[in-house]
Amino acid sequence: MLEFFFASVGEYLIALKIIFFKKTYFFIGGVMNLNTCIHFSLLTLWLSLIFASSIFPQSYKVLTIQGDGINIRQEANVNSRVVLKLNTTDRCDVLSIGNKETVSGKEDYWYKVKYQSKIGWVFGAFTSFRQEGRETITATFKDCFSGDIGHLIFVDTNGKEWDFGQGPWNLGEYKFCIDPEELGEAEPNPKYVGKEFKIIYNVIKEAAYLTSDGIIDCPTIIEITFIK
Repeated sequence: MLEFFFASVGEYLIALKIIFFKKTYFFIGGVMNLNTCIHFSLLTLWLSLIFASSIFPQSYKVLTIQGDGINIRQEANVNSRVVLKLNTTDRCDVLSIGNKETVSGKEDYWYKVKYQSKIGWVFGAFTSFRQEGRETITATFKDCFSGDIGHLIFVDTNGKEWDFGQGPWNLGEYKFCIDPEELGEAEPNPKYVGKEFKIIYNVIKEAAYLTSDGIIDCPTIIEITFIK
């Protein structure tokens, strides 16, 4: 489903609107002629579809800071210059993992992270990626849906239902939630419903949604692996 609507003056395009599967994209032509602008716009549309983000992020890794005034350092050691300080529930993109070290009696890894426009290293013991407290379960994917937040539902081998929707998701290659109508309303991916996974999780501090509690404890997925 692809439709074009454009406004032009002579051979020059002023604006172009493309409707692609119910989603609308606008492009400004400027001094480009009609054919050049359409080709350029189709390329831009293709790239935007490839790199578009979702309310249900699937593959990138994100960690949450656990503690107030946590140092983000220029290098992965305690003597390095502090780039900035972050607080509980601040989220960072994870760029890479560094060496394992013992800091303040805690053994963990250093993580290279990006927070807004700043990049530095944080010690894992003060994040949602900390080694301490990690647990492993085997669970079957049941459902996902959007509401106050995104809900990601698994059922473990004891019949207990887990909702990992509150915390950040680190789901690797698995796209558990889909949005067929592009309306922001998630549905479970039938490819994974009823399938069994090994889940490494931790209970972390996260900002509460739709409550006055401020910060709550919630389980978050650190790693997930398909079993069968």
